[in-house]
Amino acid sequence: MLNHAKWWLLILVASILIVYLMPYSIITTIDEKLDRSEAEQIANTFLLESGYLLKDYYVTVRRDPANFIQAYLNRYVPPERYHQLVNSDTIPNIHWEVQYAKNIPTNQPQTSYVVWVSPRGKIVGFQRQLPDTLTIESLTEEEAARKAQLYLTDRINFSLNNFILRKSQQLKQVNRTD
Repeated sequence: MLNHAKWWLLILVASILIVYLMPYSIITTIDEKLDRSEAEQIANTFLLESGYLLKDYYVTVRRDPANFIQAYLNRYVPPERYHQLVNSDTIPNIHWEVQYAKNIPTNQPQTSYVVWVSPRGKIVGFQRQLPDTLTIESLTEEEAARKAQLYLTDRINFSLNNFILRKSQQLKQVNRTD
């Protein structure tokens, strides 16, 4: 009988802590403006406007709240500033992740896409993953940097005025250099 009382007491204490701490959890501090289908639609529109065809692609949408970044900010930043930061688009790892891939065996090469959408509907990241076997003309380091800069300033409307390129990296593939 005493053993059961300890378990019930433990369950009661845990329940009270969950109810008490829930309003302050990392997930509940984000002011969500989108649901899963809206994030997918924003990513679809972005890719289609960028000229990518989505026929035959399957979509996976998941919430990626970057808990480790939020936990760090929650610990070291005053509450008002913390709430302001996590509810702006300045922390890139708080987002919806929308992945596009074809339903083919994993050992077959394919082009896939990932689009990251902020909780307020802004595109905060994009990646096109090309198969290693794809043959395309390689760019010089300067050409690649110029293309990236044009993409960020023209397509994403992101100012690079306060940034400098500190590092670039070449990756040798079978038929090209990335």
